[in-house]
Amino acid sequence: MRKVIYISYEPLTNSIYNHFYINVLKSENIVVEYWDLSSLFFETSIFKSNLNSNIIIKIMSRDDLKEQVRNNQDEDAIFITLMTYEWSNIWLFRILKRYKCYCAFFNRPGLPAPKSVKKQNIVSYLDKNTINRIIAGLTNKLAIILKKVGYVNDPDIMFSSGSHAIENSKNIRNIIQVNHFDYDNAMLLNRSNDRERNKNKKYIIFLDENTPYHPDFKMLGMNIIDSKEYFDGLNRFFDLVEKKWDKRILIAAHPSSNYKNDEFDKREIIKYRTSELVKDCHFTLAHGSTSISFPVLYSKPIMFLYNNQFKAFYSFSTLRWIFNLSNILGGSIYNVDAVTQSSELYLNDIDVLAYKKYKYSYLTNLMTENKLSSDLFINYLKSSGSKL
Repeated sequence: MRKVIYISYEPLTNSIYNHFYINVLKSENIVVEYWDLSSLFFETSIFKSNLNSNIIIKIMSRDDLKEQVRNNQDEDAIFITLMTYEWSNIWLFRILKRYKCYCAFFNRPGLPAPKSVKKQNIVSYLDKNTINRIIAGLTNKLAIILKKVGYVNDPDIMFSSGSHAIENSKNIRNIIQVNHFDYDNAMLLNRSNDRERNKNKKYIIFLDENTPYHPDFKMLGMNIIDSKEYFDGLNRFFDLVEKKWDKRILIAAHPSSNYKNDEFDKREIIKYRTSELVKDCHFTLAHGSTSISFPVLYSKPIMFLYNNQFKAFYSFSTLRWIFNLSNILGGSIYNVDAVTQSSELYLNDIDVLAYKKYKYSYLTNLMTENKLSSDLFINYLKSSGSKL
């Protein structure tokens, strides 16, 4: 295939650029376009940073999208949607079917989803956001039914990481096994010979998620927690951790973050180096993002954290994911607002079997664990020939 078209409801970011191998594709003289549909789904003001690139095409209306698809109908192109199929975007997938586009999807969740909440528990928390999630769940079930009756198509090909993603994609005829992008990053670091890294393990890493400011919360219509309360509680807890283990805490900043107001009480904030920071640390502190893959891959203990605001606002979302990860990986878990003494803190040893199971369930598989996903993707594009 000579052309790769990415379709997304958010602007192009550094993370997307790297996680979907855009630079590698360009180096192989494969034409790349990034269709930005963000203005059709959200207020563009929620996105704080994005890249300027000549591969970006801004889609401003559904008719605009149809025209772009028609213009590429006869091209030897693969359309890769960077969004999960659901009711809100069913019209997009309908257009792709109508024009017989060859479509792909990267199924690399990197995280295990918690089990469904019992209905009687939901009833006791019927706030506006919970009701909206219930409505979204019902409409998404309708979207699934419409897919089953042929209103839209499944992807022609799916690139999946880990056994869990493959097991949940049995209806897809063509599955190419790849790795999660964090696994690829760890593999590259293990292959490198970086002598400048700090390998003394005299620090603890906090896997930051940019929680009070992350654009995903606005995109999903979730409550935004109070930033001062969040950071005050976190820093009090960090003081106790540093006292207990006599090691400093470094902040592995989330790619979307832009901290300027000493949010972490003069602790060092380091961006875009999470993999190497975790590889050389003593242990990690985390909420529940896909960056959990790094302590799993480098066999580091994990202490999971939440606070009172998580309990109040995210009982059926973020908090459930945190507890689910703690249960699966055997990490200790603390409410940072409830701990007052360093003597209350304990760090569980890693569960070797649980870490290994997680690795092969969500991050890689025996066929690809020594291969880079970018190579696997490029090889597929070169070997597939014309889609016609």
